[in-house]
Amino acid sequence: LPARRMWAVLVVIPFAIPDFVVSFGWASLFTWVHGFYGAVLVMTLAVYPLVYLPVAASLRSADPGLEEVARSLGLGRLATFWRVTVGQARLAILGGAACWAATPEEAGDWLQRALRRGVNHLDIAPQYGAAEAVVGPHLAAVGAELFVAGKTLRSNPDGVQDQFDSTRRLLHRDVLDLYQAHAFTTAAELDSRAGALERILALRERGQARFAGITGHGLDVPGVFLEALRRFDLDTVMFPVYPALWGRPEYREPADELLTLCATRDIGVMAIKAVAHRPWADRRPLGDAAEEEEAAAERWATSWYEPAASQSDIDRGVHFALSTPGVHAFCTPGDIALLPRVLDAADRFRPLRAAERQAAVDAMAADELIFPMPR
Repeated sequence: LPARRMWAVLVVIPFAIPDFVVSFGWASLFTWVHGFYGAVLVMTLAVYPLVYLPVAASLRSADPGLEEVARSLGLGRLATFWRVTVGQARLAILGGAACWAATPEEAGDWLQRALRRGVNHLDIAPQYGAAEAVVGPHLAAVGAELFVAGKTLRSNPDGVQDQFDSTRRLLHRDVLDLYQAHAFTTAAELDSRAGALERILALRERGQARFAGITGHGLDVPGVFLEALRRFDLDTVMFPVYPALWGRPEYREPADELLTLCATRDIGVMAIKAVAHRPWADRRPLGDAAEEEEAAAERWATSWYEPAASQSDIDRGVHFALSTPGVHAFCTPGDIALLPRVLDAADRFRPLRAAERQAAVDAMAADELIFPMPR
């Protein structure tokens, strides 16, 4: 598309203009825009970016090789687009943390269930307990059907390389689709882990990783990422998006600025913690709780925070995250049993109106935030 970056900026401008101003502007500039059909036209153009941004991001990650094969087998351009290209556009990212303590059999069932539902992006890390070891053996048979993203917490560049090589070996991948510096919480880490970020960018330059990204947990992350994107040429960011956070201006305002910058620079945005509810009552780190039978028995899910329990609350969290302008996809929570319900919510997604987003924020206004993470 000619002037692609310019269009990426223009498409988000409606988010900065109040609805009544947009309506007045259309009615003033085009006298034929009035009545029911005029309202339909204006509302469609106003909310179009909410559909365009996540779909465009999903299509950018589609494998062009599949399209070439389809064309070589006789499918026309239109049939290839609908049956192959559109089929690769997904809003959910499979969170490997769900397999923290899974058996290889449980991990295989979990992966196949996600693939059957059309999920084509796996996010996994060495810090997720047994996840790489139990999921990895099932990836050899999947091939290029799955976009695989890895992570590292290490600061030393050589340590990053060692962990990257270990992840590739366990996941049976010569090239990782995305490699991310994991779990930033403060701006000081941009200095202490600068060497790690530089090594990840070098992996991309050498073709060992297709894309380079950063992830973070905590209330300061949007501001940290704004600075990270000023210093480093990253392709993706992953950070928390759920209604309770948007009720805190100190988080929402830098997050909005970050989302605008990402749209301007064509940077992929992935939301985490979409179905977060509150911290677990015992306040114990996930590893400690998992090792103690009594503590584990008191938790009904295996995520490090307590997730939403009802389907309506799960829907609210997923739809809020995906309706946040600039968010391209969300990561499923760290619990195997929740996966079908979360994917059901994604299947029912429709962009929330401003009033519905505010209602979601208000509904969680009294809830305790899940941050800081228990240590």
